[in-house]
Amino acid sequence: MDRISRGAPHLALCCGPNDGLGKIDAIVATAHLELAFPALGIGSCWAGYILAAFSTNPEMKKLISLDTNLEVHGALMFGYPVHGYHKIPARKPVSISWL
Repeated sequence: MDRISRGAPHLALCCGPNDGLGKIDAIVATAHLELAFPALGIGSCWAGYILAAFSTNPEMKKLISLDTNLEVHGALMFGYPVHGYHKIPARKPVSISWL
């Protein structure tokens, strides 16, 4: 049983240098990818355990032939969902006061 990726068929890794901007850029790219997937009918989920594995085990970078000056800063499991949502739950009307 796959307890980490729950059978997700694909994994997207966003990598960059381990400096401030490289890390931020990779995280922003991961977030944008997550937002774009639903428009294509693709489901996704952040892969925190995969990120932890890359940050604690140097051998992981060798598995994907990642340059030594780069780090994995974002990871998304993705694929076409088995189950879909046909409607969203009912919500109370929102009250907004513009200033």
